[in-house]
Amino acid sequence: MLIIDDDHIANRQLSTSSGFQFTIDRDIAFLDRDLRLSSSSDQSRNFQKLIQCNRRLILIRSCHNVSFKQICENGPCSFDSTDPAFRLSLFLADLVQAILRSGATTSHAMSGSDRRILMSNTDRKSQVQYLVFDIEAIADGALVSKVRYPKERLPPAEAIARYRGELLADTGKDVFPVTFMLPISVAVAKVDAEYRLIDLVVLDSPQFRPHVIAKNFWQGWNHYGRPTLVSFNGRGYDLPVLELAAYRYGYSVPAWFNMEARSYEQARNRYNSETHLDLFDLISNFGAARLSGGLNLLANLIGKPGKAGVDGSQVQDMYDRGESVAINDYCRCDVLDTYFVFLRTRVLLGKITLETEHELVASTKKWLEEQSAAVPVYAHYLSHWGDWQPPVE
Repeated sequence: MLIIDDDHIANRQLSTSSGFQFTIDRDIAFLDRDLRLSSSSDQSRNFQKLIQCNRRLILIRSCHNVSFKQICENGPCSFDSTDPAFRLSLFLADLVQAILRSGATTSHAMSGSDRRILMSNTDRKSQVQYLVFDIEAIADGALVSKVRYPKERLPPAEAIARYRGELLADTGKDVFPVTFMLPISVAVAKVDAEYRLIDLVVLDSPQFRPHVIAKNFWQGWNHYGRPTLVSFNGRGYDLPVLELAAYRYGYSVPAWFNMEARSYEQARNRYNSETHLDLFDLISNFGAARLSGGLNLLANLIGKPGKAGVDGSQVQDMYDRGESVAINDYCRCDVLDTYFVFLRTRVLLGKITLETEHELVASTKKWLEEQSAAVPVYAHYLSHWGDWQPPVE
């Protein structure tokens, strides 16, 4: 089955020889609530579950005058199953494959080159099943001044310095609340269904503008069909920063803030690991255990570099010195650690064998070696590499 690339055929009216018309729109990753199914509510719920389990399923918004019965009786393919949800999913897949082969539309004929681009982008996008990510953030000094010290009208740098001092005195740490933070770096590793690393990028390089970084993150999640986000403590820090950035800059992310869905199906639900897998929650049993050492400790347990010279507490000062590239290099390394910890949790959960993990680690190491000329920080990362060895019986 395929995923329609909405960059090329979004909002076009498509037709088949049987006369049915469908609109492929920018919500193709989710079944529209207006789809009329002449089936029970239980069957509708089962169909929703089927969609969530099959990320490569084509979803099409049905015109309101086309019923489920008409689709099943007049569809161009035969069905063996009596399950309405299964029958409809097969029909939709066969329908769009037929459209791609014919290139027929009611209002816009799709050229052969359009179809080739569509198929090429489909293959590329359908590979990405996980986005392993990490962010680094800086304080918004103007906001700190306005909210914390409204009567004093402090310059941004002075407001940041004063608030850092207060936080250190009160908590022993100068970690700003997420409400005052702006994303200055987001690194994202694209990972396929077999947990292979496809690519690792930093957003809006080399400008690293907070508003563009936030926009690219949310647009990228949608572009790749809303794959599972994988983070370490992303639920407590990274995603709140990016959510507030979307709020600040006026970006719409309805698929993420899907408050109309059942609570356990909402993207932001703490226990919805299909949308977001927070490795901190997984390892700590959602905070039941104290995970001292964090990502650095977990990476070192499996022989990976962990924090090698830079940590998050240095980011603000690095930014003030104009070291945005170094911040993004550090963020890349954190994503690599997160990816390797993610692989070990797949072993823990029985998703892959230890031997498969070793193969994935070896292939990733080779990829890093190949990329190190273009991205020198990978050579630094590899210089702190340690191969994990199983215990001797």
